[in-house]
Amino acid sequence: YLILQYLNPYLFSSFPLLFNWIGVLFSYYVFLKYYTKYLSFFNIAYEFVVFHKSGIMLFSYDFEKSDRKETSTIKGAVLIGINHILSEFSTAKDQITSIKLKDREIILEYNREYGFAILLIVNKSTNVFKKATQSFMEQFIEKYKNELKSYMDLNTAIDTSAFDDANNILLKTFEFVPSLNNSGNK
Repeated sequence: YLILQYLNPYLFSSFPLLFNWIGVLFSYYVFLKYYTKYLSFFNIAYEFVVFHKSGIMLFSYDFEKSDRKETSTIKGAVLIGINHILSEFSTAKDQITSIKLKDREIILEYNREYGFAILLIVNKSTNVFKKATQSFMEQFIEKYKNELKSYMDLNTAIDTSAFDDANNILLKTFEFVPSLNNSGNK
């Protein structure tokens, strides 16, 4: 009883401080859960490419213009590898969804029904990038459904200029990437 009398003033006077800390922690949790996609230093994208199952590039976007030799080496190796992956993705049950490199990661999304794949090179694979890639894929299919169906036959000539407007979809789905507004090209 004597200890409770001694602690009582300190115990009750610390409740406001405790509630402040609970509020701060809750705010931090909400921020991390819902707003991390807007933290630009976490989200660095380098290259976005849409491939047909034949290996033809339907659409590409370079988030950062770079003259680094390392970047072109990565792209060259990825393009060679993606042709092999694309030739297998229509029949394989298990698919490669990401490839880790030294300082980058490659995210791959496939669509068997329409015969194309998306490749995204980023600094680190996050749920934000994966969701944005899936959202792009859904909007891309919605907009280009007829073109994609007509190109399912591998003997059909593919007109890649039909996909030039995919930039608009990319601008909407990857608005959180800071370099998107600074540079980019098809």
